[in-house]
Amino acid sequence: ITDINVALQWIKSTFLYTRIQKNPTHYGIPEDMPLEMVEKKLLDLCVEALKDLDAAGLVCLTEDLVLNATDLGRIMARYYISFETMKRLKCIDSGIDSLKEVVEYVSACKEFADLRLRVTEKRVLNSLNKDKNRETLRYPLDGRIKTTEMKVNCLIQATLGSLPIAEMSLSQDAQKIFRNGVRLMRCLVDCLMIDGGFKLLSSALILSKCFKARLWENSKLIARQLDKIGVTMATALANAGMTTWSKIEEANPRLLELIVNRHPPFGSQVHDLVAALPRLELFCSQDGKVSDEDASVRLVVKLSNADQLHSARGSISAYHCSVLVVGDGDNKVLLRQRLPLSMLLKTGTWTRSLAIRRAIKSDDLHAHLINTEY
Repeated sequence: ITDINVALQWIKSTFLYTRIQKNPTHYGIPEDMPLEMVEKKLLDLCVEALKDLDAAGLVCLTEDLVLNATDLGRIMARYYISFETMKRLKCIDSGIDSLKEVVEYVSACKEFADLRLRVTEKRVLNSLNKDKNRETLRYPLDGRIKTTEMKVNCLIQATLGSLPIAEMSLSQDAQKIFRNGVRLMRCLVDCLMIDGGFKLLSSALILSKCFKARLWENSKLIARQLDKIGVTMATALANAGMTTWSKIEEANPRLLELIVNRHPPFGSQVHDLVAALPRLELFCSQDGKVSDEDASVRLVVKLSNADQLHSARGSISAYHCSVLVVGDGDNKVLLRQRLPLSMLLKTGTWTRSLAIRRAIKSDDLHAHLINTEY
């Protein structure tokens, strides 16, 4: 869509145009209005909507109504995000930087507005939130569950924490939340990759990965991410000390089978799955001359098991990617770099020299290499 006339022609091809002709009063149009006037009304609505998009920075609208999408507008379209949610995500406060705060912020998005807090669900939700006799939410909510936003927050944390949700309606709501939540988090990450603080971007990347894996980043049930391993098997492995990929790979396959009560070659299959996971290493070193205000840092990312991955290529997602984020003591992002696995399989390493200036608040330099899949 490049201008207002093309936009109007597109609207005429939608079901909305058919419904307006069948039931005009539902859209605030008199029933006896001529078709030409209906189309003029549609044109006015279209112009008004485009001006709202322009004001939000999602499109660029010239005086003669020629239309161009912005980067944020393309992100909104890519992930099918509502206008109200997109305005919320692009204006996220830079003071929000922890995982807890990002979860709270996302829980209030319009995509979850159709969920309802039922009276019969409050007891289960409050038990998930606070209970002395069982494991509860990682970030407990203040008080009792009273709003839909608190319900969404509770179900997100319960799912990520692998807490059992007894109520069937809540389990169904949690499934819906995560279907929308994966899109929302990817959208937020893409927005912050354009402009965002270091801490917020790092937290958003971690939470986006958590939504995809349906686990907290520090969960001991790491094996749940593997095919054919559910909560029961993952819990058994975690109780046996298999809480990292390296421990699972170093364990004897027969021991793994004994732990989860499965027959061979199940343990060997688990080994093969873990061996097919990319192993990235990040090296940072000071590069060149250093002054009181300036320095240069050399960053190297290495794919240490490239040979194994070449032989197991069929089991690796074509969209597998990691993100390198470098920030200083002022929470300023110095580098945002996506590193697709396909590129690292060809080159083996990625190198960049980064010129930095001394931050005001701290001399610390932070570099996070975050896998977006596992």
